[in-house]
Amino acid sequence: MSAIIEHEGVKYRKVGRVARDGELIQMEVDDYMNDYDKGDIFTVQGGAFVDKSGDYRSIHMHKNAVLEPVPHAMPKLTDAKPGDTVRITNANDVAKAGYRTCDTFEVALVWEDCNGVDALDARGNCHELYAEEFEVVTPPHNDSFGEQLAQSLEQAALLAEAYDADNVKKPAHYTQGGVETIEYIEQVTAGYTDGFVAHCAGVVIKYVSRAPHKHATPTEDLRKAREYLNFAIARLESQA
Repeated sequence: MSAIIEHEGVKYRKVGRVARDGELIQMEVDDYMNDYDKGDIFTVQGGAFVDKSGDYRSIHMHKNAVLEPVPHAMPKLTDAKPGDTVRITNANDVAKAGYRTCDTFEVALVWEDCNGVDALDARGNCHELYAEEFEVVTPPHNDSFGEQLAQSLEQAALLAEAYDADNVKKPAHYTQGGVETIEYIEQVTAGYTDGFVAHCAGVVIKYVSRAPHKHATPTEDLRKAREYLNFAIARLESQA
């Protein structure tokens, strides 16, 4: 938005945000039913405004812009570029907008006159920042920085790969006590002549072994173990 207008001898910038009591708003659309025209200016009172007929009207952000006084000093220019990170250095003028000194934003757009930017916060909300309100903190884009970044990414990828491999081959909840569950299952099930019963016995061992370690409580895995134990008992009883 960031358009500059003059009203009663004072210059204002148009800002798209929630208006506060005492601030001026300018209508962005015509609304004949509510008795105001595009360009009309009103003062906010109690979260509403009084139209030309003297009636209180609700404020809708998509229908109006907030007018903020423009500082009289010559505007500071910025060398920020889209993608840069900027940090708030002066919260005196912007505290009312909902952010504070040291908050950081990512530049999305640099204004044509270079005296400000449209920037995104961590939630993806867009804010209009004037150059005197922030500093650019993005690290310099040089070969040394690029090499360090590439090395960091490579190390992170190797660590992730190692973690994934270990989590597949030797999950922590199957190696408690220094004994791998799969090895113990192999030893125990070797004593069963019925393949189905051996399978059920192995599953019981698996669930019982991991029950205290994988979930918040062991109840779920112990119930599963009980089911497979019942399957094995039913199979053996049917053969008796």
